[in-house]
Amino acid sequence: MSFKKLSELFKKTSLRDFFYSVKKNKQEEFSFNFSTIENDDFLLKIKLFIISKPCNEKINVKEIANEFNLSERTILRRIKAKTGLTTINFINQCKMEHSIHLMNKEKDLSIAEITYCLGYNTPSYFSKCFKETYNKTPSEIKKYNNNL
Repeated sequence: MSFKKLSELFKKTSLRDFFYSVKKNKQEEFSFNFSTIENDDFLLKIKLFIISKPCNEKINVKEIANEFNLSERTILRRIKAKTGLTTINFINQCKMEHSIHLMNKEKDLSIAEITYCLGYNTPSYFSKCFKETYNKTPSEIKKYNNNL
């Protein structure tokens, strides 16, 4: 799927609304300002690139640099300047955001399936990263979403 199609999908679907509602309701639990991505085409394109990768495929700075025809150093500097996060932390943050979306929209997916779909090797490591980001386990979020 092309970036243009993904961008249009992102703007048209409730994913964008979902991120805004999460920001409004749970802002204190998040370490990153979602509106930064929304207002920056460069970051939005990188985020769409990250979440559009096939399951189990690892994302790194070199792949992002190759995709956007920029040097790795330029990618590192731009992401750090725009978000305050390292590139690896930005990639992980995008994956965490996408995991919330998957839990909300794809209720039939297990935590393990979401884990592998996002490129993590084990559900335990994914759960650890998720808990560090949101102060809740994926199971707690999934249970909450299923009760809505």
